[in-house]
Amino acid sequence: MSAVTVALRDWIVSPVTWTATVLVAVAVGLALWLSPPHGDAAGPPAEIGTAMVGGYCARIVTGFDGTVSALAPGSRDGQLRRVDPADVNRHAPECQPAAATGTGERSGR
Repeated sequence: MSAVTVALRDWIVSPVTWTATVLVAVAVGLALWLSPPHGDAAGPPAEIGTAMVGGYCARIVTGFDGTVSALAPGSRDGQLRRVDPADVNRHAPECQPAAATGTGERSGR
């Protein structure tokens, strides 16, 4: 074994290293328990789809509480904007995915 390998092994199995690792893990766990992350975090969406919003087809995200957010077409920042659920037309034919066409056979082999 090389000197570097031996030194690395000795450092890993050292009681000082293990004690420091355990203390850091306990400190991080306590910090997260005493002060959990805050912010505008939201849970998973109830539904993701495409609908007519304000005359345009847009990707929409519906929360479990009924709130609807939409990604505006051509949005440069990619952020969802909250919209009035009454302004969302989920059944607009322009926004429905096109039916698959073709025979399903491959060609060009």
